[in-house]
Amino acid sequence: PKRHYDSNKLIQDEVQFTFDDIGIEYKSERSLSRIKWSEVFKVYNSKSFFIIFISDRTVWIIPKKNLNSCDVIGIDNIIKTKIEKKKIITASY
Repeated sequence: PKRHYDSNKLIQDEVQFTFDDIGIEYKSERSLSRIKWSEVFKVYNSKSFFIIFISDRTVWIIPKKNLNSCDVIGIDNIIKTKIEKKKIITASY
């Protein structure tokens, strides 16, 4: 993973996520992507991360350490209301 990260400039960009009623927007200096809630493949909610699978092999990872507590609670609530319960996995790690 470290070698892949070091060789891929696209994944090194700082990104911004925007959550709304329609879905999630992923924005960086070089890319823009949007996915509807109904198209989210799966979500892992761990103690340290929100891991959002946009396909079976592609994920968006949001470190909770970069968020304030209100944002963590807000994202958690949005995920619980917008994504089917069977697609949400709450991890204990």
